Amino acid sequence: MPTSSWDALRKNILPCSKADGAIEHQRIAAEKLTSILEQLRKKAVVGVTLKALEREAQFLLSKENLKSLNQGYKPRWAQTAYPSVICLSPNNVAVHGIPNTYTLKNGDLLKIDMGVTYNGMCADKAVTVAIGDKVKPRDYYLMTITKRCLKNAIAMIRPGLKTRDVGRAIGLIAQDAKLLPLVQYGGHAIGKEMHESPYVPNFDDVNATGVFEEGKVYCIEPILSNGSNSVYMADEWTAKVEKGNVAQFEDMVLVTHDGCEILSPLTL
Repeated sequence: MPTSSWDALRKNILPCSKADGAIEHQRIAAEKLTSILEQLRKKAVVGVTLKALEREAQFLLSKENLKSLNQGYKPRWAQTAYPSVICLSPNNVAVHGIPNTYTLKNGDLLKIDMGVTYNGMCADKAVTVAIGDKVKPRDYYLMTITKRCLKNAIAMIRPGLKTRDVGRAIGLIAQDAKLLPLVQYGGHAIGKEMHESPYVPNFDDVNATGVFEEGKVYCIEPILSNGSNSVYMADEWTAKVEKGNVAQFEDMVLVTHDGCEILSPLTL
């Protein structure tokens, strides 16, 4: 997305959906997507191309009887639809990397981000994978802190909590770690559509006025950089930071009466 992505997304996302029985379909979608990402994580090794990972993702989607939410996605700001079933973003590619012939190298960081639909309900999840055994300590640190942001944010969630409070918590953790949240991107509610309102920021955004509601599902999605949070577009979809690398982790949570349930856990 362009740097004004959240301004555009606020105009593009739909009200959060909630329907009897829908949560169980969404739970299944999240479980199937988690399984796919775990298999792709294991395939993401030195010498593998992003195109090969894309082909594996296509195979797994077919095997699980899931439909991609990425391929054909065309928000209002886009001139063309996203062309792939998966976003693969190495190193300084922040988000929405289109799979190409790039070959994974020892020391790379790879973000794997994917959305699917099952029986009309959506799931969306992202992980960052360390490639090989030569990942720099500063990049392992980046991954560790980004995961900490996700874990701590999820621990806060309960009915009535403001989405801004989650953004503030993520921003403070990043600040203390001397890392930079990519303020252009964030989480969102998810249901019958991949992107529903409210959005969930990764910083203390005064414009984030949404609250978490019991019975609804949200994607919490911290995205941090260890170099710069200034984003430029390499093409219509591929966003890059000017220096450093980027880590991203995303999980889906169902808000319960006294907290939340993680629908898409992944052991890393």
